[in-house]
Amino acid sequence: MMDILLLSITGSVLRWKSRVPRILLAGAVGATLSILFLWVQIYDFILGLYKVALAVLMVKIAFPIKGMRQLLQGSIIFYLGAWVVGGIFYAFAPSEKWFTGIFFWLLLILSALLAAMGLTYWRNHGQKRVWQGDLLLKIHAEEIKVRALVDSGNQLVDPLTGNPVIIVEYQALAHLLPPGWSESAATDESLRPRYIPYTSMGNPQGLLLGFRPTRVELYRDNEVIHCHDAIVALSHQRLDPSGHYQALVPTAWEH
Repeated sequence: MMDILLLSITGSVLRWKSRVPRILLAGAVGATLSILFLWVQIYDFILGLYKVALAVLMVKIAFPIKGMRQLLQGSIIFYLGAWVVGGIFYAFAPSEKWFTGIFFWLLLILSALLAAMGLTYWRNHGQKRVWQGDLLLKIHAEEIKVRALVDSGNQLVDPLTGNPVIIVEYQALAHLLPPGWSESAATDESLRPRYIPYTSMGNPQGLLLGFRPTRVELYRDNEVIHCHDAIVALSHQRLDPSGHYQALVPTAWEH
């Protein structure tokens, strides 16, 4: 049960898509492999390594991980969730009688909810700068750099090609696009308008207008990530009210 709660917290904080059967399977694998060591005497150091490997395995089973970076992110959030839930649980438990029966489960669920809320706030605010970078967009001979947020919650894809979609504020790119390009049947395939479906609060069947740029690169943490086959969708709304970034980049190109 605890592993399932922690995996749910991990998916919620990182805004990863997950399926209940996969989370249940990961929890079952974790519980089964943990029980095996009840009858085996090993050194504490080896046991610690085993627990870390088990956590990584459960994260890998529960989510469609793409690359080592995502696997590391998920494992860190999983362990942070365990520490936070444990700390909240023991902080709120008035006595040992709360460690059994209905009190235990109520307090455990409350601790998990508070941990999810706290880690989500930390992810969205305290760590926002860590997940930012400079996005280079080139359209033929013209190019521009905009500040971007790497957002694991951006799961948009082009319905025709399945290519990942980067969302950029329209005002940041308007001067690079030819006049009337969205209404015309452009002869240039890359600038041919594409319609990207999306859902949001109050707009369950929205459409974003997009195109395929000549080149897209993300500069972050002293590395250059080449966003091959990226589709850019234009948003007429500000992506960040404070103006810290003007683009949302999915994690599809991270390794």
